[in-house]
Amino acid sequence: MAVHLGPRSPPTDKALHLASLQGPSCGNIAMRIPGFNMQCTICGHPEETDLHALFECPLSTSIWEGSELRPESWSSRFRCPLDCFLEAKKKLSQEEVGDFVAILWEIWNARNRFIFKTPDRNFGVLSKRAISFVRSYRESVEHDRPKGDSAPSLWQPPASGTYKLNFDGGCVGERGWGWGFVIRNSNGDVVMSGVQFAGPEIEEARACIFGLKQATTAGINSLVIEGDCLALIQKLRNKQDLGLGDSR
Repeated sequence: MAVHLGPRSPPTDKALHLASLQGPSCGNIAMRIPGFNMQCTICGHPEETDLHALFECPLSTSIWEGSELRPESWSSRFRCPLDCFLEAKKKLSQEEVGDFVAILWEIWNARNRFIFKTPDRNFGVLSKRAISFVRSYRESVEHDRPKGDSAPSLWQPPASGTYKLNFDGGCVGERGWGWGFVIRNSNGDVVMSGVQFAGPEIEEARACIFGLKQATTAGINSLVIEGDCLALIQKLRNKQDLGLGDSR
């Protein structure tokens, strides 16, 4: 299964976290689409889970071997990529976490290239290339940042007996926009997390509703609606539910 996370800029842990929670692997898609072939396209493993694609497939292990970051040395009982990601946040420095995410991003891109018949000749150098790229990007951002800007603060646990909710949102490649949350206790343990995605049609609908509300506020009652999303326009004509829930 090919998942595109964007080739022009380095990945953020937020984007990769959202993508991995969504489950873009053949195995997870097979759980939603009966009869879908869940076999790994690369190595033929019977079930291509996210964990297999990123950490267990021979292609991914070859890329990990080219780096100093070896997830299997932290734990052998990861249940999903999120487990490994959270373990990385605990065990690695902030810079190393960036390298870790860059390698995951490179693994997905390498899988895409393999699937679309443009495989790399030397998987071992890909991790070094990804790390070099993300570090160069980081140095460029630091160089261009105004001196008054402060660096992002590290996560701090809440007081004993309370929980902390962290949330964020962002663009996740071709999937559209995603947002998610994580709730941790005072020990830093994750007790709950969730993620949702909105495709282009939903975002078009929100833009339309925003414009309608502004027009109503301005007293404009006679209005022709025009947009480039045919599916949305048809739903509006047929007075169908736009699927926005409380945003409608």
